[in-house]
Amino acid sequence: MMNRQERLPAKNLVHLDHQATEKNKERKSRRVILDLIIDRIMKLQPSLDKTKAITLARNIDSILYQGAPSFQTYADELTFDERLTKIATRIVIATRRRTSAQNFAEGRRKLL
Repeated sequence: MMNRQERLPAKNLVHLDHQATEKNKERKSRRVILDLIIDRIMKLQPSLDKTKAITLARNIDSILYQGAPSFQTYADELTFDERLTKIATRIVIATRRRTSAQNFAEGRRKLL
C-alpha cells in the first residue's frame, strides 16, 4: 500500500507536465508573433540585413510582450497589425524628437 508521500511526486509531475505544455504553447505563440514582425519588417525594408531585421523584430516583440495586459492579448493575431502600427508610430515619433533635439544642440553649439 502506498502512503500519501509517495503519491505527491506523481501529482507534482502532472502539474509540472502541464506547466511544460503551457510554456511550449507560449514559446510557439511567441515564435509566430516574432515571425510576423520579421515578415512586416522585410516587406517594408527588403534590402535590410536579415540579422538587423531579427534584432529589430526582437526589440519590437519585447515591447509588444511587456505592454500587453495578458499573454492572450499579446498573442492575438487579429489585433497584431494595430498594435504593431502603434509601436512603430511611437518609435518614429521618438526618433524624430531625438533627431530634433540633437539638431537643436548642434545648432546651439555652432552659435556659441
